[in-house]
Amino acid sequence: MPSSSTTRAVGDWVGGTRLGTSFGSLVSHYGGHRALRGAVVIVCSDGLDRDEPELLGEAMQTVQGIAHQVLWLNPLKGDSRYRPVQRAMAATLPHVDVFLPGHNLASLDDLCAALGGLTGRRTKPIRR
Repeated sequence: MPSSSTTRAVGDWVGGTRLGTSFGSLVSHYGGHRALRGAVVIVCSDGLDRDEPELLGEAMQTVQGIAHQVLWLNPLKGDSRYRPVQRAMAATLPHVDVFLPGHNLASLDDLCAALGGLTGRRTKPIRR
């Protein structure tokens, strides 16, 4: 558990992530910018989010439309029992091109293979 000074300094330390807000900011600041256009976006997150899932889904739809590919590594996906039914993950998956586990070094090999297989065109989503 973090120290109380850390908790005071970071107001939402134990409150979960705000992916919808973060990706919304990315889109509003860089959505029309060359930095995002044609980029390969790699997200490393469990997808457990405090924001409304629609906010994240809309932002990810925009990101997918601008970026070349969107890859999502989820450490929970390393467990064979995992199902992406959390509201934020369910809202995000339609806008993710490659959905992979991200829980160990072997999963990073899968990421490298996915990156090596990228082509000039968006292909159908990869769900390993």
